[in-house]
Amino acid sequence: MRPLIRWLAALTKSAPLRLILVVPFVLQIALVVGLTAWLSIQNGYQAVNEVVSQFRNETSNHIQQYLEAYIETPHIINQLNVDMLHLKHLSLQDLPSLEQYLWYQIQSFDSVNEIKFGTEQGGFVAVEKLKDGSFVSKMASQATGSVYRVYTLDQQG
Repeated sequence: MRPLIRWLAALTKSAPLRLILVVPFVLQIALVVGLTAWLSIQNGYQAVNEVVSQFRNETSNHIQQYLEAYIETPHIINQLNVDMLHLKHLSLQDLPSLEQYLWYQIQSFDSVNEIKFGTEQGGFVAVEKLKDGSFVSKMASQATGSVYRVYTLDQQG
């Protein structure tokens, strides 16, 4: 400790008074400015991390909601169709009326591009929404000789 005091005493004797008065103030200002800058940067990082975390959570929630709705829609359609069959409002033997029902139904669900029905006897009917917004019907049954037919549907189905 004594060598440091001797060194400071020797420095103050040989240094000009202006330097002795200015250096401590400059050091204090530099210390305060440096500390303030460091605290500002740390607070900035913390604020950015909080905003990013909130954005990530909101994005994840939106994706989850979209996927749940997207996955749930086909199950809803299937349940509606099963209910219509149980109530005898639809008949799997009457494929043209089933086709018309599917055409009306697909217009009610924007996220669905195709709805299909198949029977144990090999009958098949489907209505597909194309990318251009038009509709196509696909059908095969014993009445058509199990020939697969595709029709473009107009505004009346």
